[in-house]
Amino acid sequence: MKIAVVSCSSAEDSVSRRAATAVADSLSPLVDSVEFYDVTSIPNFRVSDQKMNDVPAEMTTLFDAIGASDGVVFSYPIYCYTASGTTKAVTELLGPQLANKPVATVVAAGSLRSHLATGDLHLSMMFEQETFCFPRSVLVTRSDLEGETFNTEVSKRIGKLAKHFVSFTKCLVEYEAE
Repeated sequence: MKIAVVSCSSAEDSVSRRAATAVADSLSPLVDSVEFYDVTSIPNFRVSDQKMNDVPAEMTTLFDAIGASDGVVFSYPIYCYTASGTTKAVTELLGPQLANKPVATVVAAGSLRSHLATGDLHLSMMFEQETFCFPRSVLVTRSDLEGETFNTEVSKRIGKLAKHFVSFTKCLVEYEAE
């Protein structure tokens, strides 16, 4: 089983990027392959009239990798109680590759009051791309960090998400194979 982890933060010192790394580390012993992608490695480009103009090779690589994965974990920041604009753009561009694909989310926010902010992105992916959104998410804040890593409680939540997402993905892969 192959899982793609996509960090959608554009900030250099990003809590959500650290969360993406933590979830990738938790997934690694559970699956055959974990591929990590950071959208900051994709050069800027324009999208207009539903067409991508001069798509960088890095975006094509990400598009193909998402299509070849069995499941995807997006890690992204929450701004003003919604997913970042970068995250929304990336999920829309990857839309065809997210069809009938299990997706989980790990998000970073300024406060724990942002825990419902994943809902609007999940609804968009479910209705626009027919994505299977995993109902559990992990929300982290900067105060959950102890130096460069997350505290024990958050690490356990990330590990539990990874374990349950793998089970969820296996069930859907088997279902789609029937």
